[in-house]
Amino acid sequence: MLRQGASLLLQGAAAAASGCTAHAAAPLLGAAAHLQRRALSSAPEPGKKITATLFPGDGIGPDIAEAVREIFEAAGAPIEWDVQHLGKTVDERTNSFVTRENLDSVLKNGIGLKGPMTTPIGKGFRSLNLTLRKELQLYANVRPCFSLPGYKTRYDNVNLVTIRRGHVGSNACDPRDPT
Repeated sequence: MLRQGASLLLQGAAAAASGCTAHAAAPLLGAAAHLQRRALSSAPEPGKKITATLFPGDGIGPDIAEAVREIFEAAGAPIEWDVQHLGKTVDERTNSFVTRENLDSVLKNGIGLKGPMTTPIGKGFRSLNLTLRKELQLYANVRPCFSLPGYKTRYDNVNLVTIRRGHVGSNACDPRDPT
C-alpha cells in the first residue's frame, strides 16, 4: 500500500515544493498520516524502519522528492531512504545511465519511489522509465483512489483501484487493449 500511496503523495508534493502555505499543505499531511496508518499497519516490528529506494530524478524531481521526504517525516512514517541517483547524466563509475546498484537497491528493499526523469535526446538512448520497467519486470500500473477522512470531495466513500497492464508488445502501454 505504501508503494501505491506514494504516488498520491508525489502528486501533492509539488504543491509543497512550490512553497504552499501550511494551511494548503494540511490535506497532504492528513493524506500522509492516513496512508501511514493503512500502509504500515503490516510493518514487521514496531520501532523498526522500512528502507525504501528513492530516485529523485531530474528537473523539479529533486524538489518534489525532498517535499515527499518532509511529508513522510511530518507524518511520522518510519522510513529510511536509500537515495539513488538516476537521470539524464551518466554515472561516471559505470558509464551508464542505469546502474546495477540502482536496480539492486530496489530489488533489495522491495519498494521504490521515483521522481520525474529526463531521457537524454539522441539516438541509442532508451527511456529511463522503460529501462526501469523492463529491468525490474514491472508489468502493471496500479492506481488506487480512495476517500480521505476529513477531506470533502464530490463523491463520498470512494475505494477504487485501477490496474492497467504496463507492457504491450515489447514496451508500450496501450490503454485501448483490454488484455
